[in-house]
Amino acid sequence: MRPKHATAGWLLHTVLVGVSTFGLGILTAWCGLGIAVSLMRGPSSLALIPRVAYVIPEVPDGLDEDERRDASVVLAFSVLAGLFIGGALGIRAWRRIVVGSFGWTDEQVKAFMKRGPDA
Repeated sequence: MRPKHATAGWLLHTVLVGVSTFGLGILTAWCGLGIAVSLMRGPSSLALIPRVAYVIPEVPDGLDEDERRDASVVLAFSVLAGLFIGGALGIRAWRRIVVGSFGWTDEQVKAFMKRGPDA
């Protein structure tokens, strides 16, 4: 049986999981890179972190080769952690909304999550 408000549930899933994944990925990128750079060069070096479109941080050019490598690794792992955590939180929030507001059952939620690309 098709759940009530199936299209709204799909749209909410797409938006909520996408926004939370992207948002937490960017947040953890700034936190991870900020902590790494401030530990390497001090808190005043945070102003030297270049930004792409004022949102995405990049590894500063003023670091030596080892510090650049370390900062790149920290940046990559912090972004990955943020993406996974953001996705998990987005799915939990979506599940809470569709079960609480739309009246979906657990079986309907599981069927939605297991659907194939052609469904």
